[in-house]
Amino acid sequence: MTKRGGAPPYDTVAAIRAWPISNGWSCAPDGRRIRLGEGCQLGNDCQLGDWCRLGDGCRLGDECQLGHGCQLGTGCQLGDECQLGDECQLGNRCRLGDRCRLGDWCQLGTGCQLGDNETSSTLCRRILAALPAVIPLVKWVTPTHMSPGWGNGAPLHYTPGAVVVCEDPDLRLVPCGRGLHVLRPGIRPEWVGLGTPEQNTTLLPLRVTVQRADVIWAGLPGDDAKWRVRRLRVEPEEEER
Repeated sequence: MTKRGGAPPYDTVAAIRAWPISNGWSCAPDGRRIRLGEGCQLGNDCQLGDWCRLGDGCRLGDECQLGHGCQLGTGCQLGDECQLGDECQLGNRCRLGDRCRLGDWCQLGTGCQLGDNETSSTLCRRILAALPAVIPLVKWVTPTHMSPGWGNGAPLHYTPGAVVVCEDPDLRLVPCGRGLHVLRPGIRPEWVGLGTPEQNTTLLPLRVTVQRADVIWAGLPGDDAKWRVRRLRVEPEEEER
């Protein structure tokens, strides 16, 4: 995470509280907007990106860096030298040890606790290694079995019985990127930020199966509803609502 202007001085609670307020956001001289809840504490040499929001009672250790758009729920605690990429979200009461690193767009569920030196990449690899050989998942499609078009990829047709492949997947261990986006059974797309209930009214959930080797991203602790894969098989079953 690089500040506008690029360099320290670092952020302190006293300095942020002294900035002018606009629509509930503290506005830094360099243009960043930050929102601190009551009782927040920042250690020495911390840096917060634009649009960062910390809930009540959050505590950051020394030399922590939060990317742009990070959101920390109530009572989160970060050890020394933690780094969160852009748009990371931590649920309430998350606790990270020293030197933890999360990549862009990563999310941790409420009450998640990580030890020292954990990273989103190592967590992801550990989760992938523990998956069964074949995983049943759900792909939401239009009534004509086309992909809903939530991202920028080319529309794909999901024919029952067919194998669908993303020819150019993004293999980075991050939740967002090129690939086939699928959900755990029972999860609706609007619950994970994909469209609205009104937009998704006509979508159909197709049963699909995915080989473990084809899973790119299977979530992180407390946030495993949305997956990204490179290949799947559409099951020749009757669709379920």
